This record gives sequence, structure tokens and C-alpha cells, in this order.
Amino acid sequence: MLPMLFATLFAAAQAQLPSLTAEPCDFGETYQLSAVHCTAAYTNNSEKPMRVAAQAAMQFDKVAPATVSIAPHSTAYFELTANVENDRGHAEHFFYAVSDADTGLKVYTKASGFVVPLLDGPAPQIDFGVVGMGSGATEQAPKSITLDTHEVAGFRLQSIVKAPVYLDCKIGDDGRTLIVSFKPNAPWGIVGEYVVVSTNTPKQPTVSVRIKADVHGDVVPGENPIQFGIMRLGNKNESLIQLKALSGKDFKVGKINLERLHAETEVKPCIPAAIGCNTLHLSILDTQPLGMVSGRVSIELPEYDRQLNLVVGGLLLKKDAIVKDLKETDAQQQSAVTTPSNTVDLRMALRNATKPVDSTTPPGNGPLLKWSVANEDFVYGYIIYRSATEGGAYSRVNAEFIYPQKSETGASTYQWRDSSTVPGHEYWYYIGVLKQNGARQDLTGPQKVVAK
Repeated sequence: MLPMLFATLFAAAQAQLPSLTAEPCDFGETYQLSAVHCTAAYTNNSEKPMRVAAQAAMQFDKVAPATVSIAPHSTAYFELTANVENDRGHAEHFFYAVSDADTGLKVYTKASGFVVPLLDGPAPQIDFGVVGMGSGATEQAPKSITLDTHEVAGFRLQSIVKAPVYLDCKIGDDGRTLIVSFKPNAPWGIVGEYVVVSTNTPKQPTVSVRIKADVHGDVVPGENPIQFGIMRLGNKNESLIQLKALSGKDFKVGKINLERLHAETEVKPCIPAAIGCNTLHLSILDTQPLGMVSGRVSIELPEYDRQLNLVVGGLLLKKDAIVKDLKETDAQQQSAVTTPSNTVDLRMALRNATKPVDSTTPPGNGPLLKWSVANEDFVYGYIIYRSATEGGAYSRVNAEFIYPQKSETGASTYQWRDSSTVPGHEYWYYIGVLKQNGARQDLTGPQKVVAK
């Protein structure tokens, strides 16, 4: 009786399973601008063999093999390749597969991991603001950004690897500054491109800097970027954008190209009609993939031999989708993580390990660092920085991140010993935090210790 009951329950459970299911994979820890790999599993839960075609949902990612046959109640494996580019912190790259058993159903999986930014500070960018490129505009002054990192000592930029053709880019004499200026042939509209520069560190051989600008030529849109806000399937998701010539002259609109947008476009005279004024009607179609909409409309302007770029954003939902208001967590991350349970006094925390140590203390004779943290909700890991002088160049000395213990009984306490010091030499240390979102923050100020 029992075997029959179990068999019946198993059959019922099997019947409830989708014909194709997927298991995600983890690519671990990596630095930015790298390609990482992991293996995801797709299982055929049906009684018949199926042909499965897999594809990356994000540009530049790859999956192999592209197609595979899976026997009944069997599993096939796909190698997922994620190009993490400028991801920071916890990252997820999505892939999907479609089987010949149900061609209308996409079964998603993901490759996830943690992306460490090499550079200190927030994501590097140069913001030019509004750049005038119309007739009579003055020459634009170059702008620059100085890049630095405490991950490695002696960090330097080496050469420009990739840059838009309309930008002049060079590296400053200090080897850490990127200098950028616009050429006269720059496209009009919103610019949001990256300049990639090689470095002297194997940890991350290249870094990228985002270049932002709103380039104004003779033809200027009434709004840019174009924000649709929340859109729903079945609604008329349309925006009207006026295009005006500052010179007051008529102009023709040439070919319109769409990137990452399922949309219809039509250009009509402005209402009321005016010389040098046209209106772009932009309608997002129901074939646009659900979720975040982030695309670009490129308008060719033959008389000017220019292209006008409009950035489009929004959120496309099902007709009956419910929208909930989510609270921001950035403020919590700023205050909750990196405040120790008590004021950290590194004069006491940086100790010389010349005494016998107990079983919980790292072995060796180098300086011993101790610290405690009360709230680690947003902590990914701790980093130890060291310099020969208080105001000198600090660089990371712990090869591996010190991962949070997240004690349930109170503050988490940590010990780390620096075994690479020379007795009698003076060193300065401070402790930093790498957050779950990839941001870095100092946990303590620098303090001195003499190794014994």
C-alpha cells in the first residue's frame, strides 16, 4: 500500500514540474572588464526527448553549446560566459533557453558572482554637461580625471585602448590622469560612452571612464533623455519630442535608427507649424521586452551631416502588474555598515605578536590587528592597507578579503597578522570595507606601529 502511495505522490509531483527547468551557477569573484565562466544545468522533466536552444539575454554575453538534445529525465550543461564590463559588487547575468516542446516559453537561468572594482571611489566619469557644437560655438576646453587605487602599489595608466572617434584622449604626465576633449565632428544629443585605458596591473589590465555630455548643435530636442516612466502593455505608450533648429532654418530628418527599442517613429510638422520645427512621434510597441526599457533613437540630419542621439528610458509592465514603493537602502549602507561597535583605537588594535598566542590568534610575529563591527549587513569583506609613512601611498596587504562572520550574539571580532614586515621598521595601517554594492569605505583612520 505504501509503495503505491509513494509512487502516486511522485507521479503527481512530476506532473507539476515544468517540462524544462534550470539551475543557476556562480562565477565567484572577479575584477571589472573581465569575462567569467560557469556551468548551468537544464533538466528535461518530461517523458519525451527535447531539443533546447540557449541564448544570452544580455549583450556581449555568450552561451555554449547553442543547442542540445536532452533525453527524458536527463540534464544537459551549458557554459555561460558573462562579460562583467563595469559591473560593481554583486552581479547577475541572465540567460534563457527555449525547447521544441514549448517554443513560447523562455526558461531563464543566471550566472552570478561578485565584481571587484580596481579603482578607489565611485565609478569614474567625466561630465561635460552641455557642450555647444553649433555654429559660432567656442572651442570646448578639455576635462580630466585622476584615477587611483590602493589595491596595488605604483598604479599607472599606460595607453588608450578604446575611445569614440569624436573624442581626443591622452594620459597626463603623472601617469594617472586621463584628459579628454571633444572634436568638432561629435554627434549631437546625449553622449554616454566609455574610454578604456590599459593599466600596469595584472589584477585588472584595463579600466574604463564614462564620458557624459549633452551635445547641442543647431537642432535641439525639446527633451533628452526621454523618460516614459511606467508603461503598461495595451496602453498607448507614446511621446512627442519637438526638434527645433536654433538658426530658424528648415531641416530634413533622414533615417531613424533604434537601439534596444521595439518602437514606431514618425516625423510630422510641429503644431502650430513653424519654420525649423518638426515633431518626432515615438511609440513603444507591445513587443518590447518587459522590464526596464533603456534604448537610443539616432536621427540622421543630412543637411548637417550629423546624427542626433536621444536616450529613452522607462519601465514596461503587464497590464495588471502591481507596483510597490520600495525604500532606498543607500542611506542605511552609509551609516549601518562601517561603524564599529565602539570607537576603534588602532594604537591598541595594532599589536606586536611577541607574546605566546592562543588558538584563536593568527600565528607569527608580525603586527596583529584586531577590530570589531556591530552591523555587517552590507559588508562584503575587509581590506588591510599599509604604508611606510602616515601620508604616504597606502596599498592593500591582505591577499584575500576578510569575509564577515556576522555574529548573531553581538559585534563580530576579527584578528589579522601582517607577516610581511621587517622587525624594527615603522608601518602605518588602516582598515577598509568593501560593500556588497562594490563601494569602498574606510573603517578606521591610519595608525602607526613599529614591528618587533
